[in-house]
Amino acid sequence: MRYLFLFLLPFTSIHYGYSMSLTDAMEQVLTSNPNLKAGKAAVEQARARADQDFSGFLPQVTGTAGYGYNKTEQSGTESINHPRSYALNVEQTLFNGGRVAHSYRAEKSAYRAQQASYEDQQQQVLLELITAYVNVLLAKDVESQNASLVNVLETQLKATEARFEQGVLTKTDVKQAQARLAAAKAGLTQAQGQIRLSRNALVNVLGFFPETPLTWPTIPAGLPSSTATAEAIALNQHPTLQSALALLKARQYTVKAARGGAYFPDISAVASLSRNEDQGGFLSGQTQEQQSVGLELTMPLYAGGRDSAVIRETIEARTEAEELYEAAKRDVLQELVDAMQTYQTATATFSSFEQAFEATKLATEGVKREHELGERSVLDMLDAEQELLDAQVNQTTAKRDAVVSAYRLLAAMGELTLPVAEN
Repeated sequence: MRYLFLFLLPFTSIHYGYSMSLTDAMEQVLTSNPNLKAGKAAVEQARARADQDFSGFLPQVTGTAGYGYNKTEQSGTESINHPRSYALNVEQTLFNGGRVAHSYRAEKSAYRAQQASYEDQQQQVLLELITAYVNVLLAKDVESQNASLVNVLETQLKATEARFEQGVLTKTDVKQAQARLAAAKAGLTQAQGQIRLSRNALVNVLGFFPETPLTWPTIPAGLPSSTATAEAIALNQHPTLQSALALLKARQYTVKAARGGAYFPDISAVASLSRNEDQGGFLSGQTQEQQSVGLELTMPLYAGGRDSAVIRETIEARTEAEELYEAAKRDVLQELVDAMQTYQTATATFSSFEQAFEATKLATEGVKREHELGERSVLDMLDAEQELLDAQVNQTTAKRDAVVSAYRLLAAMGELTLPVAEN
């Protein structure tokens, strides 16, 4: 299953001179993040190990050649010769108790486990990127909202001071306005600091910071509404489970390979061709050729208990993999339930805070008009402005939580991939 991710605006401009949306950032991080590069290298190592074991099915061919210089003196006669030798040896394993076959299957399973682990790592990095990206948007919006409040309170303070000079208001009203303005400036300073922290987090994941404007992504469409549906998806394809299951299969094959090496003989077909030439000296022109074909059987008789110890080790490793698979299943299901609950709570909270903001905005307008008519005090006006800011921040924070929780739910199902389309 794949989900359609929709974005409010498709492009933003960054300091490299081209536009970057969240989709662009996701594509960028998949190719440039050093942790993912290291993970990809680990996948290639696992693939190379599988290729190494596959070579056990093929014949082993070796060739040798030699050239020498011999000088001999006998009874006043000097002899110099240049012996040459050539040899070709071929060996093909015919039977080894399935050791090579099981070892190859084990490495193939380990390769699939590493691939699944890499896919899981990709999803975690993407979630980290999305969280950092949205946190920057949240920090910028909160900073803008605090700056707006500072401007409003500065204007309010001037009006309060003017009315104090006219004798309409008291010094207490002025001090209240000054206190609220100072608090608003402190909030603005904190918001500006949070922007810097959020930018640093995004740079850490992405490698650079995209310049403004960044765009708010919407909640992905088509998310499951029930935990049971999400669990079925996760159990079927979550990369953590796929990796643990592949590792378990690898350990099962390793046990079979160890038993094959301990209990069964190795049978190989061997063939060789050699030629020795001796030029010069007393044996000038002598040549010797030899060909041989045969079977070789090697049977383990006694290894000091090493083989049985290896078998016990592989059995315990298999048991460990079984338990790790069960543990991975529990972890995936717990994260899924947590993610689903967080998503449902966040979306409901976002809806409520949207309504609260609209109501607070209307209430603030009413207090302003009543204040102009002298029916509200300065403190009432200051309280209304603070409540409006709180409602704005709550709405923006809830929007951030809803978006991040939606992508977290996708990751918990193993479905967090690049968007297939965007507006």
